[in-house]
Amino acid sequence: MLKPLPDHPELERLLSLVVYQPRLNYLEGLQPFQTLMPRDDGRIVQFLEEEWPRLEGKKRGGVAFLLAHRYRETGDVEGLRRLFDTDDPEVKRYVLNALWDTPGGQAEVAACIVDLALEGAGHPAPEVRTEASFVFMNQAGHKTDVSRAVEPLHGLLRDPDPNVRRQAAYAVGHLGKQKYSLPTAIPLLRDNLEHPERQVRESAAWALWHLSRKKHDIGEAVEALVGLLKEPEDVGDLMKNAAGALLHHAGKSPENEERVREAVRAALPLTPEAKSPARLLEQLGLSATSS
Repeated sequence: MLKPLPDHPELERLLSLVVYQPRLNYLEGLQPFQTLMPRDDGRIVQFLEEEWPRLEGKKRGGVAFLLAHRYRETGDVEGLRRLFDTDDPEVKRYVLNALWDTPGGQAEVAACIVDLALEGAGHPAPEVRTEASFVFMNQAGHKTDVSRAVEPLHGLLRDPDPNVRRQAAYAVGHLGKQKYSLPTAIPLLRDNLEHPERQVRESAAWALWHLSRKKHDIGEAVEALVGLLKEPEDVGDLMKNAAGALLHHAGKSPENEERVREAVRAALPLTPEAKSPARLLEQLGLSATSS
């Protein structure tokens, strides 16, 4: 038998246990509320709605996350819009974080989620812009129509903040996997292959790989992708993503294969003892010292 829902003093006690741990960058204490929410009769939401404006920092954001998650599940579009209508970037970030999951087949909720993410994509705070890309990416995976996000994502691929660029590239790659047409993103991704931050280069190569797999022509990025195979060390998935994109592009036609082969030959030698460049050379029938 389920326990009765907590009374007001117990809810106050539970809220007092929600604490941000800076050393771990983690907000603890939300789980009891998340467990209770599915059987809430309205009292828990009412309590949190009364309390969250008086809270501060990440605790305030965390409670906003709980409310946004519930509003999304119950189709409360007005609640979502009201919650997002704040000058607090921490709240906006947490609200967007709660909107990754499926809108439950509700067209009005889906449209609201995209609206809020579009607003977030133009926010001054980079963490809000980053979260907007997460929403676009995940909602595309849920078959929500995010076609309105294509142009804003172009701007995010040029963002001054590296984390924003990185997540925008992953969003573009995921939209490509869902068969959105994104040819104008390819030159922006190509430019990001030369960004000073490795993770930006890595995500751009990943996006190009997946765009190629969905029939986009990434030919203009071939030379920049080959350049990644000359980096000083093979760290993370950067070379794997670059080699994967090149091999997929080469496999589309003899002309593509020859262009990739010539670009690789001109760039030799590649990074010694790195697995992905070695496999690429083998697939192209080249040796590490081909002239």
